[in-house]
Amino acid sequence: MAPPPADLPFDARAVLLAEGALLSSAARRVGLDAPIAFLPSWCVRDAVAHTTGVHRWAARVVEQHSMDVPGPVAPDVDGDALLDHYDEGLALLVAALDAADPEATVPNFLRADPTVRFWWRRQAHETTIHRWDVEAGAGAGAAHQPIPDAVALDGLDELLTGMALRRKGHTLERPVLVAAGGAAWRLGPSPDDPGRLAAERIADRSGPPPDVSGPPADLLLALWKRLPADHPTLRCSGDDAAVFLAGPLTP
Repeated sequence: MAPPPADLPFDARAVLLAEGALLSSAARRVGLDAPIAFLPSWCVRDAVAHTTGVHRWAARVVEQHSMDVPGPVAPDVDGDALLDHYDEGLALLVAALDAADPEATVPNFLRADPTVRFWWRRQAHETTIHRWDVEAGAGAGAAHQPIPDAVALDGLDELLTGMALRRKGHTLERPVLVAAGGAAWRLGPSPDDPGRLAAERIADRSGPPPDVSGPPADLLLALWKRLPADHPTLRCSGDDAAVFLAGPLTP
């Protein structure tokens, strides 16, 4: 077994395993028919089916060192069989990642590090967000396992410097500064591609106050549209910040 990448700010293998297990146990507890309030077209069944499809697709990409593989497929099973299918898919993903050299070249769908390292990171974040979705199936006031700051901050970096840059349709007219947990990013209109964003990490935090800020996990969940932009822990200052938060940031 190759060791997972040591240069990420969190233990991606441990997070993937823990979040994957939490998702499974939450789905079995709340039931596959439970609705997810902030995802009106989804119930828990959809979140489980989506996540296992992504896990198995990512395993194929890593194993074949190619994006030219069949994409995520919705499993043709339901009930306990779907939950078992999910558990098996998580094990297949971890086995594929464990067997791969973290430095091996594997393409991905972002302008990101083209190695196995990307897939450890991406699948840890994918599973964390969908674990949150499944827990939300318990209804209003659902108890959620917290997302550690190190994981949330790296998730914010992935989202702001990768995911958000893929989407068209932004109407932002000036840059906004986003900050959480001592880290900061500036996002603004792309000078080369109208309707897209450009992003940079900000090392010097001695400048103006951020336009958008909050605790790392809450800000991450808001940007993934899992918490409302007016959540009480978040600060959003000015019309540009509101336009940014309302824009198409994620898939």
